[in-house]
Amino acid sequence: MEPGDGFELAEAALDAILDEDEAARQDLALAEAIGVGEFYHEHATKLVGFVIKLGATVQDAEDIVHGVLLKLLNRWDTVENPTAWARTVATHAYMRSAVRVREVVTTEPIPESTAAPALFTPEFRAEIAEEFAEVTAALAVLPGQQRLVMAWRMEGSYTDKEIAQVLRTTPKAVAAAAKRARRTLKTHLRREDRR
Repeated sequence: MEPGDGFELAEAALDAILDEDEAARQDLALAEAIGVGEFYHEHATKLVGFVIKLGATVQDAEDIVHGVLLKLLNRWDTVENPTAWARTVATHAYMRSAVRVREVVTTEPIPESTAAPALFTPEFRAEIAEEFAEVTAALAVLPGQQRLVMAWRMEGSYTDKEIAQVLRTTPKAVAAAAKRARRTLKTHLRREDRR
């Protein structure tokens, strides 16, 4: 990890949580023993960034990643490719949360006492939001499926077949969505350049 990439802030936030919570310390000890801790330290920041690319806010991405990593802890010994598994589960969690948001609209703020505990510091949230601001803004012009496809494509190592399995569609549909997304992004960027 490079300095200033949010890793130090994420690690400091994790340390603060562990200082206050004996159960969290025991969970981390177990996670470290089976390899999840190393995975967390290497991939948590990247996974939060990936979920932001899908369209989540920093806070929502953090919540999704927290849930994914807890699920991974319980399934660590049966998961063959933790990175792909985490991205797949995070994508499905994001899609479920995006559907839920459309179904339930509230103007009432969530009381602080019922909000999910923060895994990352406010400084980390600001840094990661800034880091992904341009990408998020560009992807925001895309419709849902195109955005999901492009977020997966940006990760670079997944085939259309693998992306199709995650998104529960066909490889041809993934390729078509990517083509439409590139066309939409080019048109959008040309308009932006004219301004």
